Amino acid sequence: MDRPRPRDLSLAIALGLCAAAAVVACLYPGPPTLWHRLDFNGAPFEDFIGPYFETARAFPDADLPAAGFQYPAFFALLLAPLARLGPTIGSYAWLALELIATTLVIAAPLLLAAPRRAREAGAYVFAAGLSHPLAHNLYWGQVSTPLTLALLCATWAAARERPRLGACIIGFAAAVKLVPGLFLMGPLVRGKRGDACIGGVVALALITVPPLALLGWDRFVAFHIEVFTRLARLGAAVVDAEGGRGSQDLAAATARALSSWLPIGAGVGFALGRAAGLSLAVALLARLRHERDPGLCFASLSLLAPLLIAPTWSHGLAFVPAAAWFVWRDPRGNPWSRASAGLALTLTSLPLHAAFSDPDAYARSGLGALATCALTVGVLARRGDSPRAVADRHGPLG
Repeated sequence: MDRPRPRDLSLAIALGLCAAAAVVACLYPGPPTLWHRLDFNGAPFEDFIGPYFETARAFPDADLPAAGFQYPAFFALLLAPLARLGPTIGSYAWLALELIATTLVIAAPLLLAAPRRAREAGAYVFAAGLSHPLAHNLYWGQVSTPLTLALLCATWAAARERPRLGACIIGFAAAVKLVPGLFLMGPLVRGKRGDACIGGVVALALITVPPLALLGWDRFVAFHIEVFTRLARLGAAVVDAEGGRGSQDLAAATARALSSWLPIGAGVGFALGRAAGLSLAVALLARLRHERDPGLCFASLSLLAPLLIAPTWSHGLAFVPAAAWFVWRDPRGNPWSRASAGLALTLTSLPLHAAFSDPDAYARSGLGALATCALTVGVLARRGDSPRAVADRHGPLG
């Protein structure tokens, strides 16, 4: 199959990014009004300059993480050198990392699943440049975009027949934030238990050994008990009509929707949404057993978090542009799967976000959860390969 020339492809990508920037400039006011338009807190980079920076600056001397820090101590250890630069330089350094990661998260899928035409790549880059989850990461200074890039690197390793490298990358990402550990379900359901074990050992080693050496046993235990207590408290808060202030996981979104439409409690709606999420996750994993394409494995495994984990904020959907591209480009796709990919990009777009009266209204709408469902339908609606056709499968993602 002919592919676009590099010059045409580069021009299409540049035009797509410029067009997305122009649309954003037309949709939103300038700062500081912009901050209140983007999210409820009205203060950019709050996650980095708050819990990330404060925990890293005190590490390893403080007994407990700063308020709002809900990650393993290994993440604080990674951030400690950045925190030593001070809040201003450290923030600019983290912003540079975020911008690089965002650019690569948009561009990397084009390397893993080549476009048929330059204008197809330009259209994808335009849509990805308008992604609300990616903008949400930039706004808060969140780590989800860099971790999405890490998982795309693991996908690249799978495509290059280097499963153990991919497993190690997944293990590293899981040591920073536990959610990427769901990607180890890929090798497990494919019978590659050795690769899953490698990823799990890497994650466990990074979570325990370096922080233990710096904190000592008592402070290491106290640090992580506090983190897990916060996570449990946060998870419990999602089971109400507000859904943890707009969580985009399927259970919380279902609880908000059903409690407003029907005379039932939010707890019942949450349970129904959790049951639906579990069913869809099982269907994705069953389909994954016979999936050869690394990009489709990435899409399937990325969807597990918003289907299963409450809360999942909008920045936790940073995978949507890449997953939508993989579903769109799948040669076994059909009109249903491609329409689902386009719908997911539309539902998580900044133009749709700007159409709401305020960020809280957008968050409560649950459009991110609908995008997750659309992509799940897109993955499951594709034509499958027979088990015999996938006898040569490999890689940490399948």
